[in-house]
Amino acid sequence: MKNLNLKFGGFYGSIHESNIDMMVEDYYYNENYEDRDINYPLIFEKYSRAYLGIFQEWLQDEYFKNCKLHFVYLFSPTYYNYRTDEININISNDLEYKIYHLLIRDVVFLGYLKEETTSFDGYISFYSFDEVLKNKDNIFASFGLNYLVDKFNDEDFEQYYDINNLYELLYQLKTIETEKGA
Repeated sequence: MKNLNLKFGGFYGSIHESNIDMMVEDYYYNENYEDRDINYPLIFEKYSRAYLGIFQEWLQDEYFKNCKLHFVYLFSPTYYNYRTDEININISNDLEYKIYHLLIRDVVFLGYLKEETTSFDGYISFYSFDEVLKNKDNIFASFGLNYLVDKFNDEDFEQYYDINNLYELLYQLKTIETEKGA
C-alpha cells in the first residue's frame, strides 16, 4: 500500500467551501442557523469521504476499472497561508504502477509536472522533474493522482457529483450540532 495526500482543493476559498455553505443555508432554510453550533470539522470529513468516493468512481469510469482509494483521514492545516486541506489516502501498489504507466508519456501531464517541480521566488520544490520521473521515494503516484484530481475538478466534478448525495450529509446535522448556550 502507498500512502499519499490528495490535493482536492480543500475548503478554503474553493468550490467545496461554497458547496458546504450552500448546503448549510439550504438545510436551515427559514431558520436562523447562526444560533447553532455546527460541527464543521465533521461536515468537512463527511464531505471529503463523499468526494473521494465520487473521484474514485470517475477514475474507474475513465482509467482504472477496479481501483480503490482508501480514506485514512482529512488533513486540515492550522493556518491556510501555505497549505489547504488534503485527503490522506492509501492506494494499492498495483494502482501506483497503473498511474505511472498511464501518465509517464502524457505530454499534458509532463507539462503539469514541470510546472509543479519548478522552484521560484517563495517556493522551493522538494523534488526535481527528473526525480519524479525516476520515481524517487515512490513519489510519482502522488503527482499523478494530484494531476488527475485537478483534471477531474476542472472537467468533470460538477457532472459526476450529485449535490443531493452531498446534501444527505447535512441531514445528519441534527445529531452533530448543539444549540448555543445549551
